Amino acid sequence: MFITFTRLFFRAGSNLDPAEANEVAWNTAKNMVHQMGTAWRWDTIYPIAMEHINIILVFIAGMLIHWIPKKFKSRYRITFASLPIPAMVAVTAFIIFVIYQFMSADSCPFIYFQF
Repeated sequence: MFITFTRLFFRAGSNLDPAEANEVAWNTAKNMVHQMGTAWRWDTIYPIAMEHINIILVFIAGMLIHWIPKKFKSRYRITFASLPIPAMVAVTAFIIFVIYQFMSADSCPFIYFQF
């Protein structure tokens, strides 16, 4: 929470004068705190989830992989290690391709590119 709060001031806008940037950051912080203390709007959960479905699917996949029993994990690692090099390359390329498909085309630019 602290990191998120301090980022408000960092992202308030370098094109604004300092007083205006602080005012924008404080107003954003007040709105965030107000929204956390009010009742949830359950009707907005589904649309928000659909906007971020790729992130949710990657999270679910990661949790499922995490919960796979250790016996199975060691078995597929040994199977992968025993594959011929071209097959390893093909499997790795496929995995990279699948992960690349989850990347968003409209992702936010790195924060330091503004400076």
